[in-house]
Amino acid sequence: MRLERWSGETMIGQPFIAESGWLVELDPRLKLLLFPLLVAAAFACHTFAALCAVLFVLGLFWMSSGCHWKEVARSILKFRWLLLVTVLFHLLLSPGRTLFGTTWLSLDGLQSGLMTALKIVVAIIAARLLTGVTSNQMLVKGLVGLMRPLQFFGAPVHRWGELVGLVFQFVPHLRDEGERIRREVKRNCGGGMTARLQCLVAQLDPAIHALADRADRHAVDLAKSSREEPDLTLPEFDATGRLVLVMLLLGWISIVLVGAL
Repeated sequence: MRLERWSGETMIGQPFIAESGWLVELDPRLKLLLFPLLVAAAFACHTFAALCAVLFVLGLFWMSSGCHWKEVARSILKFRWLLLVTVLFHLLLSPGRTLFGTTWLSLDGLQSGLMTALKIVVAIIAARLLTGVTSNQMLVKGLVGLMRPLQFFGAPVHRWGELVGLVFQFVPHLRDEGERIRREVKRNCGGGMTARLQCLVAQLDPAIHALADRADRHAVDLAKSSREEPDLTLPEFDATGRLVLVMLLLGWISIVLVGAL
C-alpha cells in the first residue's frame, strides 16, 4: 500500500495556509498534542478572560503561520449556523437572570451561549490551523508516533496508521461529492424547503454509487502501485523536542485534573 501526498493540499483537499515556517516544520507529534490541548484548555475555561487568553495564544500561532485573516473568517463562516443556533438555544432555554424584563430571554443564557460559541470558534481555528500546516502523510506519521507505546500491548499500530491514511485520502472525494450535490440542489431545486429536501434525498442514491465507483478506482490504483510498506516512522526527539513533549503532556495532565475537580 502507498500513502500519497497531495501536492499543495492538506488532508481535506484544501490548499495549505503556509508552505514554510517553523509551524510547518514542527514535529507532527507535537502539533497533534499542542492544538487539541488548546481546544481542551478553551473548553475548560469558566471565564471570558481565560478564554480570551487561549484565543490570544492561538492567534499568535495563526499569525506566525503567515495566513491571511480572511482564511480565519472563511473557516468560521462555514459554521455560522451552528454558532447562531448555539447562542439562541442558550438565550431562550437557559434559566437565570432575564433580559429587558422578559421571561423568555436569559442574560445568563446569552453569556453562556457566547462562551460556548467562542469555544467552538477556538476548536474551528485550531483544527484549520493543524490541517492547514500539516500534510496528510505527516499527520499519519504523527498519529502512529503517538500510538507507538501501544505496540507493547500487541496493538497493530502500523496497520492502524495505514487505514487512517486511506481515510485521509478519501476525504477529498467526500468533499467533492458533497459540493456536487450542493450545486445540483441549488441549480435544479427551486421552491420551498420541502422541495429542496426532496431534491436532496433524490441526490443521495447517485452520490453513494459515485463514491463507491471512486473507492473501486482508488483500490485498483493502489493495487497497481508499489506494494512496499509505507514508511510511517519519525526521527527520535532531540533534547528540545523532549522538553516540549514533557510540557505538553503536563498540560494535558493539568487539564484532566482541572476537569476532574
